[in-house]
Amino acid sequence: MERDEGNVPKMKESVEKRKSMPLSLSLAFIVFWIGLGIGRGGSDFRFWYDQSRLTVILEWIFMFFYVLLTGRIVQMPGELWRKHRFAIMVGMSWIGVVSLSYAFSPYYGWDNSLAVMRISETLSHFLLFLFLRDFFVNYRPDPRRFYLSLIIPAVLLIGYFAASAVLSDFSKDSIHLPSLSWEGFSINGNIRRIGYQVETAFLLSLAFLPGGGCCRRRIFLFLMAIMFVFLVWLGGRASVLGVVSALAAYLVSAGNIRLLKISAWAGVMACVAVCVATMGGFFDLGHLSDSIKKTVQAGTIENFMSGRLHVWRMGWEHFRENWPLGSGPQSYFFYQGRGDMIIHPHNLFLQFLTEWGVVGTLLFLFLLLKAVHSGLKMRSWKNLDMPRCRSHFSAGLGIMALSVSGMFGGTYFFPQTSMYLALLYAVWTVPCDRKKYAEK
Repeated sequence: MERDEGNVPKMKESVEKRKSMPLSLSLAFIVFWIGLGIGRGGSDFRFWYDQSRLTVILEWIFMFFYVLLTGRIVQMPGELWRKHRFAIMVGMSWIGVVSLSYAFSPYYGWDNSLAVMRISETLSHFLLFLFLRDFFVNYRPDPRRFYLSLIIPAVLLIGYFAASAVLSDFSKDSIHLPSLSWEGFSINGNIRRIGYQVETAFLLSLAFLPGGGCCRRRIFLFLMAIMFVFLVWLGGRASVLGVVSALAAYLVSAGNIRLLKISAWAGVMACVAVCVATMGGFFDLGHLSDSIKKTVQAGTIENFMSGRLHVWRMGWEHFRENWPLGSGPQSYFFYQGRGDMIIHPHNLFLQFLTEWGVVGTLLFLFLLLKAVHSGLKMRSWKNLDMPRCRSHFSAGLGIMALSVSGMFGGTYFFPQTSMYLALLYAVWTVPCDRKKYAEK
């Protein structure tokens, strides 16, 4: 009996689809669960430690699941070495430097639990990026599934905090609203922790525009308006700056009349959202005006930057003392005089320099710039009528926004946003055009 050669590609595609579905569901669930931020609340340190441990466990579960279903543990290293040899050599060198900075840190021993958690998380994110990229190259799942898994918990948390703000009393004695917190939340113990998530969700919502039906487009525009109003209400200047920068890049790169109309609709939706939130008691303009007034009348640059100049100065001084290999992962936590609430340098470059030194920072920046250049070459903004190109471009905008915010915050430090960045970089480095998949 002769074999029907014409059915071979269809059979292969069917097998790949059967493997892709459970992997997509597991990844979507992991993104959703991490997005909810289930934790004990309390201090930033306690929340960071719990979330780091949970994120690492979930990432390794996905990677184990991926190997179990696909059996690509043998093929994947060979393909990476054949197609991206120099980048793999740089990546291995970076891992070596990170390990040395951990082993020879002047602030803790090799068995320190915080340092072990930090280096485990760093290496886990890097491995997750490699697995996710292989997943997108070979099985081509729709990235919007995972974007939706991030957007949904962001919207749920906005409603959760809005309701909590109405039902709870909180102090106004702070320079801006991110300093406000409520204890005892079962989902998330501090409102500041979801600012970066809402920022990411806002930009990934662009993947659902401008295609689709009119109803779906208006729903996502309204959700984007709600998220932007929430960021402004928070007073999170770094997150707002990241959103505005990426949104400007979106309009300039894609620039056409249709997008301008969509932007106008988004503005209208934002005004409606403000009115509804104000009338419903969820949005207090007095808090917003008080936050702006205190920021403008801060008096000094130090107050305007919410104490970040002192944080940066301390990080720079410790970097100068250990400039070749840095002072080790999570070493900032052990600096004297850092303050009880400060657990990272609040700047992505200082974070890299203090932890890994000049050598590790240069190696890692090479990998980041190579990934960014790889995505830019695909020019996905030229074909935004294609869903995959919209998903690809949205991933790039998310990377841009989180990097801009990372100049003043911890987007490359916290486990939640670091996991999001691994996902976005994986989508960004994979071509959105079906014809180009064979090349990568």
